[in-house]
Amino acid sequence: MRAVAAEGRRAGQRALAPAARAALRWAISEPLAPNPSPANDKATVGAVVVHFRSEETLDACLRALTTQTRPPDEITVVANSPLPPARTDGRDGVTVVENRSNVGFAAACNQAAHALDVDYVWFVNPDVRCEATCLERLLAYASDTAVVAPVLIRGDRRPELSTKTRRYVTPWVLLARELGFGRRLRLGAGHPVATPAVVTSVSGACLLAPAKAFLAVGGFDERYFVYGEDVDLCLRLAPRGVQIGVVTNATAVHASGTGAGGSTPDDEVRAIKGREARRAHALLLERFRSERAARRYLIGLRCVLRTRLAMAERPEDRAAYEWVVAERRSRS
Repeated sequence: MRAVAAEGRRAGQRALAPAARAALRWAISEPLAPNPSPANDKATVGAVVVHFRSEETLDACLRALTTQTRPPDEITVVANSPLPPARTDGRDGVTVVENRSNVGFAAACNQAAHALDVDYVWFVNPDVRCEATCLERLLAYASDTAVVAPVLIRGDRRPELSTKTRRYVTPWVLLARELGFGRRLRLGAGHPVATPAVVTSVSGACLLAPAKAFLAVGGFDERYFVYGEDVDLCLRLAPRGVQIGVVTNATAVHASGTGAGGSTPDDEVRAIKGREARRAHALLLERFRSERAARRYLIGLRCVLRTRLAMAERPEDRAAYEWVVAERRSRS
């Protein structure tokens, strides 16, 4: 049985595209070196914040951006839901782009990135409050071939496990995290690092990317409506020689889960989050593992969600379950 299972894993790996295999082999392998070039002193930076019912945290986010020791040259707020003018009035350098509908996080980020003429694009979630020296310290390590992110911390100053390892993109890890014990055991999460280091993937909640490299791969894949686009981007950039790094002396406070819909999201927002998180997992598995891995994940996920719904009805689980049923039917 072990030989059969091993052969199945090898067959699945052979089915991967070479670039995807290279991305999944890539893990923490070296420290992240600072950029010795003085060019970053004059580099231009455009910050991008995507708003969707994030009035609760947006003010603090923008205030933190405009009061950086090295502030961004431009700040673009892409509004995927109506934004009261008072939220941005009087803030120098803040441009608001209003969409008629919610186009999703990835598409909104790309929309802003294409409109900016800068050296670096700084993606910041509305529920993130960057500490004053964050951008200055990120720029010390950023380059044309390095995407960098700060250490994300909670309000109580504890660090988040915001980096991912290559094992994150496996059906069993994603299902274990779905059941709860995967998160407790930190399955698929990167190990905390004491000094700036190269990692497999960083969080898109606060990420500084060289504009040329970001646009060269088409930006975020817009099939990811919300969630998963950051892991996908990092795994696509790595085989192109772009390092993904964490700058440990740069920090940002992340009020995780309060950006879209606030701290008490309504049923519509909860349904979107529940469905799109699971859809993102299936997309990651299909691209970087195999279609078989995605099918296995969907089979396991359907069982988990059906059991959960039998115990309690929640909009996020119901929306995810209905999507899984439809997706499995379309794949059969």
